[in-house]
Amino acid sequence: MTRVDDESTRNERTATGSRESRVDGRGESEQAGRGRREPRADGGETDHPPRLVYDDDCGFCTWCVERALDRGDFEPVGFSELSPDQRARLPEEYETSAHLLTDDAVYSAGEAVEQTLVRLYPELEPLVEELRAFETYRELREGLYRWGADRRSWWGKIVRACPPARRPGDRTE
Repeated sequence: MTRVDDESTRNERTATGSRESRVDGRGESEQAGRGRREPRADGGETDHPPRLVYDDDCGFCTWCVERALDRGDFEPVGFSELSPDQRARLPEEYETSAHLLTDDAVYSAGEAVEQTLVRLYPELEPLVEELRAFETYRELREGLYRWGADRRSWWGKIVRACPPARRPGDRTE
């Protein structure tokens, strides 16, 4: 079954009262700022959830981030809305992959997806922890991420959401 998120279906689902978090033009969602906070290495908690950094000009990327927001507590941050501090923490060629920023770490590409999934489904942590010990797993994780990321336009024909960077009413020139 093919699922395409467009503005009309999104409005229908919202009008019927279903719990749908959406990324708006400012990189915020209905869930942003609610729920659990990320634990810090020092044992405390952050003042904000982990930040999902993504290509906010990509419909498939936006769709993926919206699915994470539907299920977990993350703050979406599009490439076009990165603060100078956030940008400084990312790898030089940050626009080639998604990232997950916490107070203690920066996860990129396949590792960012892995960390996001573990936060969404904590029961996966023991398995993923064991797999991380194997170089073959890490190579496979990154290879699969790159394969998928290099085909974003194809994936976007199957599932997509209107990217914030393309919403005319949300852009400031």
